[in-house]
Amino acid sequence: MYTDEERNIVRAGMGAVRAVLFGADVEAARRLLYCLDWFMDPYYQNDFGDMMAPLKEALQELAVTTRVADVAEEALSLLEYTDPPYPILRARLGDVLPEQQPYARYLFAGGV
Repeated sequence: MYTDEERNIVRAGMGAVRAVLFGADVEAARRLLYCLDWFMDPYYQNDFGDMMAPLKEALQELAVTTRVADVAEEALSLLEYTDPPYPILRARLGDVLPEQQPYARYLFAGGV
């Protein structure tokens, strides 16, 4: 799971978040994605301020660029905390791992 280190990365801003999500350490990216779930879940009432829009963009980019199935799935799952549209995801749907494409289409339909 995640630790204070991941929470501090999120608090450091989008530059730090992007560095981990798109870095070479897949385990670090996984931990950060799990931490982002805590930050993004409305239940916990965390305030992202101006970070939500760039985070939504980064998660879409991650979903279309990663070749790691569980990372793609977690990125798509986190997008459920945001509202459509998902322009990057829609434009590059063919780049999403085949097993994750139904999930991406689900998001286009507005999720739940």
